[in-house]
Amino acid sequence: MNAQQRGTILVLLKTDEINKSYQTRYWFSYKDYLDPEDSFTDFAYANVDGKQEYINLIESLFHLDAAARVYVEVYGLEEIDGDPLIYAETLIIMSRLPLDDIKRVFNAPDDIFPSDIGEETNLSQPLFPEIVEKRFLIGSHGELISGRNLIRENESVYYCWWD
Repeated sequence: MNAQQRGTILVLLKTDEINKSYQTRYWFSYKDYLDPEDSFTDFAYANVDGKQEYINLIESLFHLDAAARVYVEVYGLEEIDGDPLIYAETLIIMSRLPLDDIKRVFNAPDDIFPSDIGEETNLSQPLFPEIVEKRFLIGSHGELISGRNLIRENESVYYCWWD
């Protein structure tokens, strides 16, 4: 994750904390978030060393659907020894594959399988714009991109949650 992305997410999460507003969700590209060299991020209690396993799992999805997109949904911010750390436990997957194929890919490993996999039906339904409007991708320059602009036609939105 680069400095612009870090600056953006720190401001957003601190502002949400001050306002006691926790409804907005922030996403990062899995490549930005799961960078094995980046100690600013933690995914399912895997800081630095364990991130490569998740990257390998995501890349196995791309063998089935090269057009799929995978994001990490950020849950919060902690400070450890004065250093900020953002954490997450959920992947957001946009793919044309059926849910059974997504489950097969993410349940394959014996050691890092998610506790829940499902379809985010609210995100792909135009009847729920208020839900999509509260989700933002933080782009490579720190810009906010509405979740509404990420969903493609004939594509489903799935989540994989580690607990």
